[in-house]
Amino acid sequence: MLMFPNVLKYSRRDPDAAHIVQDLFVLLLVAVVIVGAVTHQPIVAAMGALALVVTVIGRLWSRLSLEEVSHRREITQSHIFAGDEIELTITLENRKPLPVPWIRVRDFIPDGLEIPEADTSYQQALGGSEVTVTTSLGRYERVRNRYRVLARKRGYYRFGVAKLESGDLFGLYQSRREYTETGPSIVVYPLALPLPDLYLPAARPVGDARTHVRLWADINRPSGLREYRPGDPMKSVDWKASARLQQIFVRTYDPSVSQYAVILLDATTTEHPWDGYVSDVLERTVTGAASVAVRAVDLGYRIGLIANGVPTSEDARMVIPPAAGQGQLPEILKALAMVRPMTIRTIEEMIFGEAARSVPFGSTLVYISGIFKPGTIHALTQLQSRGHPVLLMWAGQGEAPNPDGLNVIDAREMFGETSDDAMFKRPGARPDGKGGPFAYPEGAQNG
Repeated sequence: MLMFPNVLKYSRRDPDAAHIVQDLFVLLLVAVVIVGAVTHQPIVAAMGALALVVTVIGRLWSRLSLEEVSHRREITQSHIFAGDEIELTITLENRKPLPVPWIRVRDFIPDGLEIPEADTSYQQALGGSEVTVTTSLGRYERVRNRYRVLARKRGYYRFGVAKLESGDLFGLYQSRREYTETGPSIVVYPLALPLPDLYLPAARPVGDARTHVRLWADINRPSGLREYRPGDPMKSVDWKASARLQQIFVRTYDPSVSQYAVILLDATTTEHPWDGYVSDVLERTVTGAASVAVRAVDLGYRIGLIANGVPTSEDARMVIPPAAGQGQLPEILKALAMVRPMTIRTIEEMIFGEAARSVPFGSTLVYISGIFKPGTIHALTQLQSRGHPVLLMWAGQGEAPNPDGLNVIDAREMFGETSDDAMFKRPGARPDGKGGPFAYPEGAQNG
């Protein structure tokens, strides 16, 4: 459980008409008490004094109602896939002997996350919904409310400012507070669809990473020992182990092939920036990049990413050099989750600017885009002539282009439906790894 406590502060509000009326009412009660005492009307004075006492107590109670009241938001995971659910727990605790007769909490839920069973109201100006919880708190009481949060879209989401309201038992006065900081954040990875028939071209048969197909043994990757068989070369005999075990054993090695792959994602979806962007094309492009990344890991590639989309968070990297390890795929999926339809540099500028660090010699380049610009095609042709196998995946509208000398796959049939409901209905589209036809490698889900 990830816990995100926050410090509360009073919200500074200018006096409104209600506060002015309340102050005038107090003055009126004081006047009634004085008039009743001067005119020797004990009933009038007593009723005025009683009303004044109730008003003063209500005012003090209202001011103390949110004192020593804590509010926490806890989520079970901070990195999930589109279509998955997490649990959000909102905890209210009253740490004082004075009970709180009523308290109302409004928590902001960003657009893209949904709480199906909660009482929500959409806030157009904020771009999301507010979850409203109304309850009461006894002395030293703690109340928890748990909700299922459904991730409808990929992206980076942060729970917004939460507002608390409370008051006295009589409803005469209200007290309001809000958080000084926003709540926890969630990274929603894009969906990755199964690509069992996709194989990436490789430049060299022997390289640095393992493969599931045994072609050549890599002496840098010892995997164990086995008994000697006729025909085994003598140089593979492990003499120390054979002497210790009184039987001849040979060393075995993991096979290897050339396994570097760099995914090139172009977030451009129109010819000109002033034409805006096409959301379906962008989502199809991101889905394609995520799917290829997972497939490349399954094939044993060391994968990298170069994307020219502006991320939604400063800590997201749009250039990730190829590497091995369980953390590589979640890092790439995190970057893809944050791709926005804004570009500052062209993809070819980023390729040549990062070539020395992020594009190893002989690595396979997979270019995914909804628009093929002449400058990009020329750059990819140059890279192919330098020994980089190049595969183009078309995610745009209309018929797929066919550049000379480059292999193009029309990816619209693979990733054509990018709406939330359509993608959730696809067979195997939910990558939860629980018995479906497609499962992510170990370590990919939790980031």
